[in-house]
Amino acid sequence: MLRLGASGFRIDAAKHISPEGLSAIMKKVQIKMGGKLPDDFFVWLEVLTGGEAQYIWTGPSWYGTKFANILKQDLILDSEVDKIKMWDDLYPKELFHNPTVPLHRNFEIRLFTNPNGVADNNNNDWPIRFILSSYYHTYGDLGIPDGKSSCDLCTIMCETCRKSVPYIKAYEPMACAYVGNGYTRTHRDIPVINAMRAWMKLTPISGASFDIGHCT
Repeated sequence: MLRLGASGFRIDAAKHISPEGLSAIMKKVQIKMGGKLPDDFFVWLEVLTGGEAQYIWTGPSWYGTKFANILKQDLILDSEVDKIKMWDDLYPKELFHNPTVPLHRNFEIRLFTNPNGVADNNNNDWPIRFILSSYYHTYGDLGIPDGKSSCDLCTIMCETCRKSVPYIKAYEPMACAYVGNGYTRTHRDIPVINAMRAWMKLTPISGASFDIGHCT
């Protein structure tokens, strides 16, 4: 993937891999790339140290200085270590199931205005932040509305398949951020966009500039 032009990777559930294991993986990648990670190399580890961190075995003391020191032993250079980033949970608390639109929007806005654990919000503490456009948790662990979670597609042991998730088209060019059905499109929510732009010292915009002036 790196040879094809990818700059890096997001490692899902990295919180369930020991720091030593993750560092060993990065060392192997470094060796495969000729002894130095590419200049634009970027790895984003899903390691939640806030929100619900008390429910998992990781924590800031484990995935903090200790992890950086382990990486330094394997990767040698600080410039190499700096290419390994962590997804720290800056939300006040993870959301469950289907929160109301104002609640979800306020969580996203707070990510850019007053996130947990940030003393300097002027792009110095946690300068990389993400918003997530995904799907509503309407069907729980049954699946997502991509047309693949259907009992009609089952070929073996189908007696255990009791409920299908209906297909809902994901890409709708005129859909608003929170239509309440199928998917969330947080990247189209004007209050969230303007909170992000303010954090980046950019002027606010209107929905009309995105051809979604009908969205509120």
